[in-house]
Amino acid sequence: MPYNYYPVTIYNDILVTDILKKFKFSDEFKKSTFVENYVIKDEDTPESLAYYLYGDATLSWLILSLNSISDRNNDWPMDYASFERMLDDKYPGSCVFLEDSKIDFVLSDAVRFVVSGDDYNIVKTDRSFNKITTDTVLPLSVNTGDTVTFYNSSDEILKQTTLDRVVYEEEYSVHHFEYENEYFDPRDFDQQYSTIIRRYVLGFGEEYLITNKTYEQTQNDKKRDIILILPEYKDTVISNIRKLFNVSDKNSNIVDIKNKTTIGDISE
Repeated sequence: MPYNYYPVTIYNDILVTDILKKFKFSDEFKKSTFVENYVIKDEDTPESLAYYLYGDATLSWLILSLNSISDRNNDWPMDYASFERMLDDKYPGSCVFLEDSKIDFVLSDAVRFVVSGDDYNIVKTDRSFNKITTDTVLPLSVNTGDTVTFYNSSDEILKQTTLDRVVYEEEYSVHHFEYENEYFDPRDFDQQYSTIIRRYVLGFGEEYLITNKTYEQTQNDKKRDIILILPEYKDTVISNIRKLFNVSDKNSNIVDIKNKTTIGDISE
């Protein structure tokens, strides 16, 4: 919010803007006839929406404040290009999987593995899914059934076995398993006489699978549902906010008499 909306105070004998004041819209206001629902499109920014609705891009703070968005870089949904860049940065490698019977060592002790004569660093492991993640993308020449040798930090062999599943792009690897919108442990969930995790690792099926990409897409899309102050009420709301920042009570609120709606409150 532009600081010219804030009250002033005396600090060290100097008149300064009181930026410690905090303003938020009330839940009542957010459900009122002052606002409407909106789904953010890829091309939308707070500034473009403010300009389209109110003819003033600097009123983007009104949209951000209404939706309690304090960090626009993380709380505003990414467009397609930004989303794809995020996936590349967050999930840059590949994942390999082993069946339970092959993991007779501490999986987290493995720091690298050799397959098809090439050496790959391990950046993380997840025993819940028998998952080993590399820092680079494996070549297509690495396949299920290939012999793989795992080493610890002392360069000792932990295990030599064969790969049961290869996911070349980590973004398409398992993030979790979900049933009726709830996470569940795939080891405790039977499907056709086998656990879900075993079916996944051995490539028999992908029931209830949520990939890293699907998970990130869902989290990004959740940010698209916002509310906007209707243009015809913009001046009324701003006027009330100006009054709010000039009241003396630190937990005060402003009520629109006509609509009997609390605009918001201010506190320190």
